Amino acid sequence: MGIIMSLIKDWCSRFKRTKYGNDALRRVPFWYAPAFQAFDRLSHAPLEARRAFSEARLKRVLAIARRTPYGRRVSGGLRIDDWPLLEKDQVPAPVSFWRTPRGSQCPPAPAVPQARP
Repeated sequence: MGIIMSLIKDWCSRFKRTKYGNDALRRVPFWYAPAFQAFDRLSHAPLEARRAFSEARLKRVLAIARRTPYGRRVSGGLRIDDWPLLEKDQVPAPVSFWRTPRGSQCPPAPAVPQARP
């Protein structure tokens, strides 16, 4: 990795640990607005509409999960019943489940208990 990329990663890592970086990267309003709209819409929806929404979201998540190495290994399907029930000691480190978006320049920052200004 070149010196420029190393400097960019270092800057990104430091920026994410500040209050402003945390707010800019993790609390972006245009990411949260659709979620708040969905919560509002679902809070007034009938039970069947909420169930349909949940099933559709679960199907989307499982479709992505089945493309991971783990999903292929266990032949995960589009129903939650198609996936094995794991005990805690069978679950590897969380990093093995992360999928890095293509073109991502900054690795995920570790959890910071208190962001500093």
